[in-house]
Amino acid sequence: GASVGSIMGEQEGKQLLTEAAYIHGALLLCLDLRLHPTLKERLVVSFYRYKGSSGTSAYMDDVIKLCRASGYLPSQTSHPPGYPEQYFGRFPLPRKILGSIVGRLRLDDVYSQIRHYPNPEHRSQALSQQAGYLYVLLYFLPDVLEGEPAVMREIVDKHFNDNWVVPFVAQHTADLTIAWKPYQAARSALDNVHFPAGARKHTQAMRGHLPTLQTRVSQLLCEGVLNGEFLLRSAGQVLSTVRHTNVCLRWLTLH
Repeated sequence: GASVGSIMGEQEGKQLLTEAAYIHGALLLCLDLRLHPTLKERLVVSFYRYKGSSGTSAYMDDVIKLCRASGYLPSQTSHPPGYPEQYFGRFPLPRKILGSIVGRLRLDDVYSQIRHYPNPEHRSQALSQQAGYLYVLLYFLPDVLEGEPAVMREIVDKHFNDNWVVPFVAQHTADLTIAWKPYQAARSALDNVHFPAGARKHTQAMRGHLPTLQTRVSQLLCEGVLNGEFLLRSAGQVLSTVRHTNVCLRWLTLH
């Protein structure tokens, strides 16, 4: 069979393996984010009483382990100590595979998006998908978050140097300044690039771009402007305006 190295050496292979591991973690998080722990436990008890011990699946012990309270409550604004790494530890993934995946995400542009964002200031937008994957997958490797400052500095410099709120699953975001606060290496890496004066400066810069971009977009949307001849002649300019507008709106919406 194919080895992890050979799979990660192929473009589609590393994407699929990354997504499989991410989905595993995202499903665990979604279960906690969407269902109250009391509800999960009552559902399991009700099913067990209805079916009886003879009618339950061979995987019932795993279901019980999955639905057992993790300490997190949807109403909480911060994570309890040891969450979610202890919760993820109930269903661990092979460390060798996780190490290969995180290494690729740390070093590579896995989805080849940077070529679509020629402006260096838009790099975090280009890598936003794999940044969300990294946020989830690193909870399977809490020792990296806690005790590998060089790795975390590399991850933060590449993916989070100008942003600290990351969407990691539909309708859910994480503020890394809060989520990574308990982990020394991750916190130190963030502190190197995120500080109040820098955050204010970046926010002002993003807001400052909006009036000009709004004017450009309004001009492009005037009736009769976006015809075939204009697009052929000014495709680069139109794409640049749309790209820059999307980046600004996304950043301001998240932060």
